[in-house]
Amino acid sequence: MWRTDVGHGSMNHDLWCADIDSDGKQEIFAANASGRVVCLDLKGNIKWTFTPYDGVHRTPMYSVCVVKKENKPYVVCGDFSTDCCRDWKTRTETLEQGLFQG
Repeated sequence: MWRTDVGHGSMNHDLWCADIDSDGKQEIFAANASGRVVCLDLKGNIKWTFTPYDGVHRTPMYSVCVVKKENKPYVVCGDFSTDCCRDWKTRTETLEQGLFQG
């Protein structure tokens, strides 16, 4: 068992696990009240963080999940605003309309 501070004392609102880098090991995603999504490895090490806003005020991040389109995984997160963000690689893209269409 391990313990990692992912939000400077902030509450985590949602957790999700999925292998997004095809290494055979799942990553752990935490959406927290500090307005960030944090990606952890299975040992609790922080791999990356995502903060969609650069301003002083950050809306708490409420949910996170992983979806696939054409077998490519996308990390999708939502906060208490009306925004929904996707894809940790592009950092700030808003969700495309066609992402959930089969």
